[in-house]
Amino acid sequence: MTTERVTVRVLLLFGDQAEIVADVPPEERGEPDRYATAEITQVVGVPVSNLPGTRLTAEVGNDGRLSGWQLAPIVNCLAVQYHPSGRNFPRFDVNSNTGGTIAGDWTTPLSSLGLG
Repeated sequence: MTTERVTVRVLLLFGDQAEIVADVPPEERGEPDRYATAEITQVVGVPVSNLPGTRLTAEVGNDGRLSGWQLAPIVNCLAVQYHPSGRNFPRFDVNSNTGGTIAGDWTTPLSSLGLG
């Protein structure tokens, strides 16, 4: 059996519950589902107060419930690199919250980075 992993977002907190929605534009979202904040924070290490807005991935069970929470990878740095020709070209450094770092510039094929 193949497990489907989906990207979701914590919409808001309601007491000790987190309202989880698909990480898609608001007009495409269904109703939020509630999960215990302790269940999520225990696994991903994010304080409860920082959960709203957090992007996560989770496995979809046979019953449609989510489990196997993980932080979704994010891009957190974009810089400009000086080029010897005197022109500036966009350069990127991707520091993933899941532990990896990749870097490149306008000549780097995205496929070589696993991004395209």
